[in-house]
Amino acid sequence: NYASAEASITMTVSSFGVTAWGDSLTNGYEGPIERGSYPSGLQKLVVLPVTNLGVAGQTSTEIGVREGGVPAHVTVAGGTIPASGSVAVTFSNGYSPVTTSGPTNGVTGTILGVHGTVALQSGILTFTPTTPGSTVSAPGTPRFVVDTPYASYLPVFWEGRNNYSQSSQVLSDIAAQAATVPSDQNYLVLSIINGNSTKEWMGGSVYKQIVGLNNQLANTYGSHYLDIRKLLVDSYDSTQATDVSDYNHDDVPTSLHTIYGIGTLGASISPADVQFTVNLTKGYLNVSSILTIDTGENAENVLITAFSGSTVTVTRNFGGLNSSHAAGAPVSVTDVLHLNAKGDQIVANAIATFLSSYDVLKK
Repeated sequence: NYASAEASITMTVSSFGVTAWGDSLTNGYEGPIERGSYPSGLQKLVVLPVTNLGVAGQTSTEIGVREGGVPAHVTVAGGTIPASGSVAVTFSNGYSPVTTSGPTNGVTGTILGVHGTVALQSGILTFTPTTPGSTVSAPGTPRFVVDTPYASYLPVFWEGRNNYSQSSQVLSDIAAQAATVPSDQNYLVLSIINGNSTKEWMGGSVYKQIVGLNNQLANTYGSHYLDIRKLLVDSYDSTQATDVSDYNHDDVPTSLHTIYGIGTLGASISPADVQFTVNLTKGYLNVSSILTIDTGENAENVLITAFSGSTVTVTRNFGGLNSSHAAGAPVSVTDVLHLNAKGDQIVANAIATFLSSYDVLKK
């Protein structure tokens, strides 16, 4: 007798995905040419939703406050949270969850049980209750407890580039965030990358700080640590003289950096020329950026120190072949730190490989 029967049950289903916590390197979309972000590239590789939580310019502390691991305390103007409307608030120096670059919609959370949003309004941080209620006394410095809608997600932490010189603070901030990850869930900490400047080349003062901090992160997080810096450095193009120089400097290759402009050399130059014209067909010039002249074995990097119109003043012998270049030789302007779409995709691919592990949800 196979008579049908019916029953109903209630199931609690938790959402799950990947959260990308970080600064401008995570936010991406730098420069006008070949823009991208690693979270968008990662989203194309995995079936899980990927949320980009990068905010340009933020330190590991500010990111940690947004994530919920680093506690932040606030001073409410007048010592009172109004029943409705906004009130100015002040956070301890360096602990604000919202900075000039975002998040544009602010950060939600509670102060003394009152739920609301911290946001920047005309340059002033404010707290606005979500729903009208009663006036609440808020003396001293109560804690702002952020909402954590992504607490069940697998987090990727790429932080510390903006405060790498405070290594103990970076380590403390990331540890506080890692501590919020459920015990049965995985997470990933990415290494800090160095830029294309003399201080950040192998042996330079900044290079030593960054590599030293990365070594501590590697020792602390083991299988949860991904040395994305080394992976990017090793992804240089051996056919480009500039990339070979970058590899010898142990920094991310020029070919993976954000592109500000492309064009041609206005007139021929000798190895000694430090001022000349470039004709950009797309994008723009940028002081303290790298101008790459020519390609292949003839490629040379120079540092832009000033420009007026299409005339640039540069520091020569900054990588590649310091030589003469003919009029019409291709040129490109690149950032010294941020990544282009190709560089972001290398990061995305590496994280996708990590996520593809069978035990990715287990520690």
